[in-house]
Amino acid sequence: MPIELFTRQLTTAAFPIGVESFGVSNLLTWSGVLRAGATILSGLSRNVNLWSIGQLPVPEWLPELGMITSTDPLFPNYPVSPKRISGLINVSNQLLRQQTGPELDRILISDISRQLGSYLDQIALYGAGPASNQPTGLINVSGVAQALPITPPNFHASFVAIESQIEAANVDMTNYGVLVSPARKKILRTTPSFTGGWITTWAELRNPLSSPQVTDGRCFVGAWNNLTFAFGVARSNC
Repeated sequence: MPIELFTRQLTTAAFPIGVESFGVSNLLTWSGVLRAGATILSGLSRNVNLWSIGQLPVPEWLPELGMITSTDPLFPNYPVSPKRISGLINVSNQLLRQQTGPELDRILISDISRQLGSYLDQIALYGAGPASNQPTGLINVSGVAQALPITPPNFHASFVAIESQIEAANVDMTNYGVLVSPARKKILRTTPSFTGGWITTWAELRNPLSSPQVTDGRCFVGAWNNLTFAFGVARSNC
């Protein structure tokens, strides 16, 4: 996606008369996935491969003149191809002439940010993949654990068990978090973390967030820095 994802361009019948664009900071306001700590790569312009190390080196203690044993790491790659997202709002010339300051611009920018930023969450979680000209969302990525039990009245214990399972994989937990729908947030905010307690399950969760783009009963839990948004340099007009 272009990092100039939101561009406000005024046009007449034949030529543009003004352009205002803004970047990823506007997405952070509305995207729960980005606020959770997803990684952002920018400046991309074509098909690329994202790389990771599949096997880390094994540390060992050595004498003063000892030789370290080498590790042959695996470098799996994930191909990424450009996708484009855009939004269009029609505004009359009369309305543009009536504004006395940047008020209309701010309204347009805010509305486009809210809509497209939220849509990024939808795609990151549920994207159908290349066959639908969309990025592949988490529920459609092979190897991502699904259907882990979160059961009442043991919501707190369920989330603790999942967090422990993720941490046992020896991943960076700095951007660990829980992302749920507003309806599930309401339940977790009104359910005590243990019987007879007054602290809610929501208050006990580590970095809990909600997004209206979580459209089902799933709770998305993980170290979100392992989810990557790739932004390009091409400009998309909105």
